[in-house]
Amino acid sequence: APETVTALASGFRRASLLEEVVLYNAEDILKNYPDLGEALLSLRQIKHLVFSEGGQYASMLLERSSWQLATVQFAGYLAKFTPASTTADSGKLPRAHPLSFLEGYREVLTSLRYTSDSTPNFTRRQLAPVYLKMQRFSITTTTPFEPDSWFHSFPNLKHLKVASSRIFADLISQ
Repeated sequence: APETVTALASGFRRASLLEEVVLYNAEDILKNYPDLGEALLSLRQIKHLVFSEGGQYASMLLERSSWQLATVQFAGYLAKFTPASTTADSGKLPRAHPLSFLEGYREVLTSLRYTSDSTPNFTRRQLAPVYLKMQRFSITTTTPFEPDSWFHSFPNLKHLKVASSRIFADLISQ
């Protein structure tokens, strides 16, 4: 209900010490209630973020924020989001790639969990930002997964979880 979202946005603006946000159906909520996104941007202490069913609006919010995120979890992320420009020839990572829209957090992010039926990959490693503090990475997907395109960005990983029916099927068939 719109009244609930309005009350939530008002509450966010007063919750100056809030460190963790979990938002289900993030894309629909952020698209339909832009005041909620603006209220989230007003918070400065967010360190842990979970977005379920995010996409273009959720990634734009992350690009605009100045949080000190240590952990991020995307569940069902990007399943509905296919940007117009996803070619590796553009000189940049595809905007839909989490390593692209999380680039502003490369100095502080220590943990990333990514679960989706849609897994963005990139082929030009030199375009990928490096996340030196990243220690935990978990990816669960049913689509083809290019490990090198992600691990190049995480040279100091200590914990890894890969659950991809496709990568293991491809490896076994070789």
